Amino acid sequence: MRKAVIAACFMITLTVSARVWSAPQLRLAAPPRNASTAQTFLYEVRMEWPVAEGAYEVSPTAPVFENLDLIAQSQSQETTGTVSRLILQFTLRGIQKGPARIGTLDIRYRLAPSTEWRVLPVPDQTVQIAAAFPWKGVIGSVALAILLPLGSFFGIKGFKAYRERERIKNLPPPDPKQRVYAKAEETILTYKGETQRDTIDHWTEAVKGTAITYYDLALKSATGRDILEALKGKSLTAKESSEITALFRRIEELRYAGNALPVREMELLQKTFLQYVRGKIIIENPPR
Repeated sequence: MRKAVIAACFMITLTVSARVWSAPQLRLAAPPRNASTAQTFLYEVRMEWPVAEGAYEVSPTAPVFENLDLIAQSQSQETTGTVSRLILQFTLRGIQKGPARIGTLDIRYRLAPSTEWRVLPVPDQTVQIAAAFPWKGVIGSVALAILLPLGSFFGIKGFKAYRERERIKNLPPPDPKQRVYAKAEETILTYKGETQRDTIDHWTEAVKGTAITYYDLALKSATGRDILEALKGKSLTAKESSEITALFRRIEELRYAGNALPVREMELLQKTFLQYVRGKIIIENPPR
């Protein structure tokens, strides 16, 4: 008798266990809190359950939409890994300014026709609808405000372009000295020789060429001393004389320098040479 009671209890336990199943989980992609009458938005509801539980029979009810237009809706089911899911999507748009509401959605489900229906409730959602921005009116006004001045704008621009072309035609031919100064500036800025001595030699030649050109010296190839000697016949201001004397004394020192200059001194030398050359360019091309 005792064995029969135990066997009966065991069978009852198996039967009850077979009919117990966990409720699916709800995943909700809530709508935005604020939207406009010109803006569509998506409301998505997902019901998920383990694949091991089997296939559910699902029957969702349609929610009530207040102050909302239902643009589109879809229902699909997918399985990813160990999870199955039902996906409900609603594309909505506000009708007029004011509060809008998506009513409660009840998802009825069961494992098999023999099991009872259960309900997974989805709470209602609210959205504040704002009036659409009057783009058409604004665009029309902006277009009118832009088009009206365009005629005069392009007329003035065309006239200025014509005057600029006439001014360029009447300009004197470019001073050939400018090409010398520009070439000297480019050399000092960009030339990097295989050795430091090679770099310094090219820089100093550029500076000497600038001085010979600027002062119209009858020299083709000259040392710093040669240039200073030739400048004694020129009427230099005290500032010019001091500047160029210091510059070419430095160049002469570099000719006989045995040791390589530190990076900082090379940078300072380059800056000094550029300042001298660019100073001549400014003098030859005063701002208009």
